[in-house]
Amino acid sequence: MRANVPLLTVILRRESDILLARQRARQVSLFLGFSNGDTTRITTALSEMSRVGEPR
Repeated sequence: MRANVPLLTVILRRESDILLARQRARQVSLFLGFSNGDTTRITTALSEMSRVGEPR
């Protein structure tokens, strides 16, 4: 099976941008053969990293 999964940079300005980044991370990690559990951990880590710079 061959699939094209373009890698890209997502600028995080709004909450919806975080969702887009999570979806892309899920697609890429599954394409690379990570398990569903590892994919969930990767997308969760991405969410946590994207929120680090948010004002409180």
